[in-house]
Amino acid sequence: MNDRIKKLKELSDKLKGKDPKGKSKGEIYTKPFLRDNVDQAIDPRTKPLPEMNETARKFMEMWGDFTKEQIAPRWRKEYVNPTKRTMLILGNKKSKINEGSHLGQFILKHFKDSKFRYRKEDGLFDLTVAPIKSFKNVMSQHILAKERELVIEHQHFYPTYYELLIEVENDVERCYEEMTKLVYAKSKLKVLITYNWNTEQDQDYHYVNKILRNNFSEIIRQSNTNFPENKETQYMLIVFQRKDDKLFWNNWVFTSKKGELIVEFEGRVASTTHNIGYKT
Repeated sequence: MNDRIKKLKELSDKLKGKDPKGKSKGEIYTKPFLRDNVDQAIDPRTKPLPEMNETARKFMEMWGDFTKEQIAPRWRKEYVNPTKRTMLILGNKKSKINEGSHLGQFILKHFKDSKFRYRKEDGLFDLTVAPIKSFKNVMSQHILAKERELVIEHQHFYPTYYELLIEVENDVERCYEEMTKLVYAKSKLKVLITYNWNTEQDQDYHYVNKILRNNFSEIIRQSNTNFPENKETQYMLIVFQRKDDKLFWNNWVFTSKKGELIVEFEGRVASTTHNIGYKT
């Protein structure tokens, strides 16, 4: 097993929540691979895989707990309603800082070693995560000197950069709109969460996932061809799929360079536990 696959297995082990006897609570499947084109896989033994950045790694660790604790107990009742489905992840649509978002609270919990805050409905984006500190030394342009003061206070949400940008799209046929929105802004990790149709046919499910992966990869590639972003930036696509009274999710991580697809995770949300395991 090469070093890159070992690292992915270590991440998968963290997601498992093994007890001291080594027993797992379930399974998440991880498939490490790299693709120059999403349709053409490259053997990671012959071409080294780029690393997931620290933000992507922490988000994946958080995601296992989030699906188990927040989604698993509620999805059967709320998944059929698009509004409730979104609220299950984001909370209500009121724009607030560090309030009212289930996903936002989980992110703060798992990123606790760093000083971050989140905001719902932050401009174009459903959820943003950023450092606590805002821009400094931004002064009023009032004509009277005595009226000039700092216009950005500590409590204002004007961060110097975004750690995470998250979009949730209920309509899988329109999620390319959110993909394009994400490439326009700067952030260490940009996440799109969407939902596949409630189909009972595996070929339909995988066919739609293939289109989504290709679309996101192509949008990232074209955007960075014209105006490259920070090479550390990465993208994540999460797709839920209901099948046979079970809820599955697939997760893909892309680099900003050429929209390369570097890692794939697959998981299942059970009614009471989150099933986790590993495969290459």
